[in-house]
Amino acid sequence: MTVDLQMHPLTAMLGDVLLRVSRYQIKTEVPVLRQTLCDGSLHQTLLSALPCQLTLSGSALIGDAAALTAFFRSAMQLHTAFSFEFAGAQYSGMQITAAECSGEFRTAKWTVTLIGGTAA
Repeated sequence: MTVDLQMHPLTAMLGDVLLRVSRYQIKTEVPVLRQTLCDGSLHQTLLSALPCQLTLSGSALIGDAAALTAFFRSAMQLHTAFSFEFAGAQYSGMQITAAECSGEFRTAKWTVTLIGGTAA
């Protein structure tokens, strides 16, 4: 048996954007709480759980920060669903629910959270 001890870079392809991932977190069976305003008062409804919440983090050159931020914002506003493979699992129907990008000198750090379905 051969053991591969090399570190392979993790990547996720969201649409046409290739993200180089340095950290990730996966949560399964995420409860979804819907808040609505009805007759001037707030009503909360617990919906059935979605299979997965995936948070990806990484870094890019500072010049790419504006393009990444625009991509994340557009995908959130349009409720774009992504299907992709990441870390040996196939994800489907994943929508961006939060995104953040900050820059420092030559590097931009980004974090994006997606929620949706997965199939191993």
